Amino acid sequence: MGIGVIDGTAEIISASSTSATVAINLNCQVGRSYSLNANGQQFKQEGSPDVQVLQAHQVIAKKIEVAYGEVVHLPLPFGVDVALRAQKYLAGEMMPERSVCQWY
Repeated sequence: MGIGVIDGTAEIISASSTSATVAINLNCQVGRSYSLNANGQQFKQEGSPDVQVLQAHQVIAKKIEVAYGEVVHLPLPFGVDVALRAQKYLAGEMMPERSVCQWY
């Protein structure tokens, strides 16, 4: 058992007619507890002290080329991955809802 938290950013570095190069920075942590202070409210989640807990900390910083419409998976510890998808838009086009990518 363990509580996992992934925080990070993705920034487009360059783009071509077929793909985008994306800088990924992820901070992945797994441990016994997690706390967050957001908008003045404190949130805390904690595992039972009598249960063995998974522990991990990993920082991922890399540049990845992503072909438009393709999904790239970045593997993380304990069978988790982060999926990244790039989509090319022409000036004036509306961006589709995020649900377009929800099943990747």
